[in-house]
Amino acid sequence: MGLTDHSLPLLADAMIGGTPFELPDTLYLKLCVTEPTASTAGTDSGIDPVETDMTTEWELSESDIPTNLGTLDHGDAPATVPGVQWVELWDTADDSGNRWLYGELDQAYTITAGTPVSFEPGTISIPLA
Repeated sequence: MGLTDHSLPLLADAMIGGTPFELPDTLYLKLCVTEPTASTAGTDSGIDPVETDMTTEWELSESDIPTNLGTLDHGDAPATVPGVQWVELWDTADDSGNRWLYGELDQAYTITAGTPVSFEPGTISIPLA
């Protein structure tokens, strides 16, 4: 898991002396109810994405996995959503942009309509391989 069909070629090109690889500073974390792959986005949960600054709100864990530093607050759930288990990082809040990274949460969540949806620091990690 990790790099998408959009981000992997950019990184590979940078590694062989091409254009430098630059992840956008601001990405939007989306919650998914089906498993994404490198080539296919997961099914969006319908919960608002949260804007996150990759330069200040994420760090590499001891095992070199990007992990959130701050609380990621999606606001209140608009509906009950079972099976939220995956995340994706996009460069736009909607699906018109590029999907850069994806990962799996440590468990599946059922989110109840009207309840706050947030993830505390250190609870979301996105392996790059």
